[in-house]
Amino acid sequence: MRDFALAPPLAGLRLVVLGLFALGGCASVPADRYGVARLRFEGVEAMDEEALRGCLSTAARPRAGVTLGVMPAGACGEEPFDVGHTRVDLWAWPWTEWPLFDRVALERDLRRIERWYEARGHHAARVVEVRVEPEQATHDDTIEPELEEPGCEREGSDEGCTVELTVVVEEGEPTLVKSVTLRGHEALPRDLREELADAIELEVNERFDEARHDATKQALAVVLAEASHARARIRGDVRIDRPAREARVEYEIDAGPPCVFGEVMVEGAEGLPVEAIADATRIARGDAYSSRELREAQRAIFDLGAFASVVVEPIVPPLAEGDDGTSRAARTIDVRVKVTRAQQHRFGLGVGVQSGILERSQFEAQSVPIWDLHILARYTNRNALGGMRRLEMTQRPRLVLLEPFPSFESPRAGNEQRVELRQPGFLEPRTSFVVRGAHDVGPDPYAVYFRHRVDAGLSLERFFARHRLFASVGFRGTYYRVPPRERRAEQTRRDRRNDDTPVPADYHVLEVEQVLRLDLRDDPSRPHGGFFAQIVAREAGFWLPSSWDYVYLAPDVRAYVPLPKRITIAMRAALGMYFIRGADADLDALSAELGPRDERLRGGGANGNRGFLPGRLGDGREGGTRRWEAALELRFPITADLGGVVFGDFGDVSRATRFRFDHPQTSVGLGLRYFTIVGPIRLDLAWQVRQLSVIGPDERLRRTSDDTVVSFGRRARFPGAFHLSIGEAF
Repeated sequence: MRDFALAPPLAGLRLVVLGLFALGGCASVPADRYGVARLRFEGVEAMDEEALRGCLSTAARPRAGVTLGVMPAGACGEEPFDVGHTRVDLWAWPWTEWPLFDRVALERDLRRIERWYEARGHHAARVVEVRVEPEQATHDDTIEPELEEPGCEREGSDEGCTVELTVVVEEGEPTLVKSVTLRGHEALPRDLREELADAIELEVNERFDEARHDATKQALAVVLAEASHARARIRGDVRIDRPAREARVEYEIDAGPPCVFGEVMVEGAEGLPVEAIADATRIARGDAYSSRELREAQRAIFDLGAFASVVVEPIVPPLAEGDDGTSRAARTIDVRVKVTRAQQHRFGLGVGVQSGILERSQFEAQSVPIWDLHILARYTNRNALGGMRRLEMTQRPRLVLLEPFPSFESPRAGNEQRVELRQPGFLEPRTSFVVRGAHDVGPDPYAVYFRHRVDAGLSLERFFARHRLFASVGFRGTYYRVPPRERRAEQTRRDRRNDDTPVPADYHVLEVEQVLRLDLRDDPSRPHGGFFAQIVAREAGFWLPSSWDYVYLAPDVRAYVPLPKRITIAMRAALGMYFIRGADADLDALSAELGPRDERLRGGGANGNRGFLPGRLGDGREGGTRRWEAALELRFPITADLGGVVFGDFGDVSRATRFRFDHPQTSVGLGLRYFTIVGPIRLDLAWQVRQLSVIGPDERLRRTSDDTVVSFGRRARFPGAFHLSIGEAF
């Protein structure tokens, strides 16, 4: 889940007040020119019209509208070329500029269209007709500015006219790949030969495309460079039989000798420790050369946090006269690290709204029934105390609304402040030492009373296996205190409701935390395929000062199965469990049984079982010591920026010391996703399937009335919930 404001993202959903922008007036067509109002294509069927438009200099005036298609159109010369976008234009904003009609540019674009089709494998494609309205613009693309009746209707008394263009294309049949041959790799190891064969993107009996041909040459070079062949050369030869519409492709490989790394040279550090930057590459002189190591080094240096840009590139020396590339000098590849320092001091200020999600640690988030209006102030220092240490401080004064839908308690003021100091290269070049602290004055997420919560922690963090594996180990401490005045007021409210549940006692926790995460997703923010697994473990008390002695475990597994047309099957299974072995005598009985108030296991909400409001799943708001959750989603695109979801959620929260898998508490629902640069804006509507609440003779959950109800008038009421948030559910 993400949020956004006039400062870097935090957790939850934040709608930002950006202010009003003054419009500078309406654009106009010069009195002596034609403005292009429309550019239409006819006959473009096998290819994507939007992909073709991106390669032309002639363009129509931008208009508001909707592009229908399951994937965004690629840039000129970049796939996809044939996904079939359809553009529905609605209106042109008055301030958008008018592209001017140019006959010479149009003639060049007509040749570009035929060349573009040839590159896509349609070697017989031709532009068969061009219609220009008004027709007189075909012969002269200028207008006498003083002419009262120029033969076209002026946009205004002192403006020129508009022109509409229609290009008719005859695509013809595509050229198909007849054969693909790889030569020159016979002496390489078997595993490398197999990798080279897998890198070929052209497929026999599929349409030939120059972009895929070039991509194959690049992919072959990458495979060889990852296997230490820095001087590899790839030659591609394509023979086109136009009458037969066949293409025969041959790739000739000259792998060259295996290479080794030389020196690492750093440029642009500007006062930052050059040695620490070079050490982060973990490249030693004499190691086998690999372009994969260069990519990993670039990522590791960027993770240091002090740079706006990082480029790690090989320096391949030119061959001396008579050197066939086998000499030591020719096989030694130095590395250049070019860095650009980021701004050291950065301030941010934003105003926003947060809803639904609360981060209890950097590794776990939970759905909560609170909203807030807040001001967010942030300061970042990317070289605090030297050594590329990153200091970040945030202050978030807020107005808290408890359960705003369908009604809410009176809003109250609160404040949250956080500080983090990150030391890169601690003990070894790619390990970070992190110190965190936070103080939250605000409501308990599942009650009305305010409390103070102070958190502190320190940890060691590191990525492994090309950033796919992450590990962290450290200490976390929490101090929770309810002021006496709030405690008395809350007790009075509970007495009026005849609620004998005690107000939670103050507590403190010091625990050891370990996190292990494996991320094999193709895109963490919008996964289409791959696998994700994480386990969080914490041990409190025993030999540490704490109000409880417990062990906490939370494994989480997710899988994504790609289907055609960008359809995705997403699956998740997660467990949470407390093993409480002791508690302080001054704790109330409920706290002693269930653990820390803010850390108890709860379910429901936008990131849990969506048929329930946050905290309403299973044994309810007070939480439990066992939780299991499962979810199944079918994600499908509607347009390039809009997606839909059909989902089923299952799970339970129990106070018992066992998992109640016979209490699936099933919910099903529909959702919409609007994809933005900060993540998908998500709206989910879920129904509780009461017949699948409990499997077996226990009928209690089927009969129990729940205040989680969705209502569309008197007749359309059903048990369930809707959620608005940012980011995928998992």
